[in-house]
Amino acid sequence: MSQTATCPDCDVEMLRSEPVTSMEGDRLTLVTDRSRSEAVGVVSMLAVEAYVCPRCHLVRWYADRT
Repeated sequence: MSQTATCPDCDVEMLRSEPVTSMEGDRLTLVTDRSRSEAVGVVSMLAVEAYVCPRCHLVRWYADRT
């Protein structure tokens, strides 16, 4: 993943942060449904990255930016 993001409000580079859950430091993931053309059931799991603006503290979440 690891790309850069720019704050849409301040036009400065946002800082990458590591989103975690409160349970045992597990990484945050997003679970999506498969499309109807695929097998029934859940799932694809997408890794999540967060970026924070050092100036205005806006947080942006990005799923699987590869």
